Amino acid sequence: MAERATYRLIPVNTKNSRPRSRTLDRLHALLSLDPYRSEFADVSEKVRELASEEQARLLRLCETALRDPDVRSDEGLRVTVAKLLVALIPRSLTILTQSLDKKRGRAIYEVHFTLFCYLDEVQHQKYLRPWRRDILRLVSRYLKGATSNKAMAAWMAGDLLGDHWTLSESLPLLIRIAKSARHVSGRRAAIHGLEQAFTKSRGGRRARIALVLRYPRGFDGGGAVGSALET
Repeated sequence: MAERATYRLIPVNTKNSRPRSRTLDRLHALLSLDPYRSEFADVSEKVRELASEEQARLLRLCETALRDPDVRSDEGLRVTVAKLLVALIPRSLTILTQSLDKKRGRAIYEVHFTLFCYLDEVQHQKYLRPWRRDILRLVSRYLKGATSNKAMAAWMAGDLLGDHWTLSESLPLLIRIAKSARHVSGRRAAIHGLEQAFTKSRGGRRARIALVLRYPRGFDGGGAVGSALET
C-alpha cells in the first residue's frame, strides 16, 4: 500500500537532536524496524505482535514525545509517532483526541497534519476497521472547530475526507461543514475536500457536490473545479 508523504519537511534542529535520537532509539528497539521509513502495514504488523505491556510502553513513549515541542518539530519523529498512534488504535484514541484538541504553537499543527496523513489507514487495516467511525467523527469535529489553517492541518483534514475516505461516509459531513462550520478555515478546508470528491465522482453525487461548490459560505468558486462548474 502506497504511503502518503507529509506535505513538507522540517529541518532537523541539530542542537536538540540527541534527546530526539534517544526517543527514536527506544521506539526502534521495541519494534526492530524504523517506523519512519517503513510502510504503515509493516509498522502495524510489528505493533500487533507486541505483548500488551509492550504496547502500553510504546504508547507511553509516544505520549512523552508529543509533550516536547522540539520533538513535535522533528519530522522523522513526528511521522514515527503518527504511524504508531494510528497502529495502536483503540489504545491511542484518548491521546489522539487530546493531541487534536491542542491548538497552541505551530509545532502541534504539524502533528495534526501528520496524523491526518495516516488516519485513513483505519479503513484499510482489518483490525482497525471497527474504529473507522470514531476516527471519522474525530476528523469532522476538528474541521467544525478549526479556527486556522496553520501548517495546512485543516487543509489536510479536508483532503483526508474528500480524497482518502469512502465518500458514502464522508461526503455528508463535508457538505455539512462547508455550509455551516463556524469559522472560515473549517469551511474552506471542507470545500477543498469537496473539490477532491468532485473530481472522482459521477452522476448524482457529482451534481450534489457541484451544487454545494456553487454556493458555499466563504468560497469564491475559483480554480479547476470552479471552471468545471461553468462548463
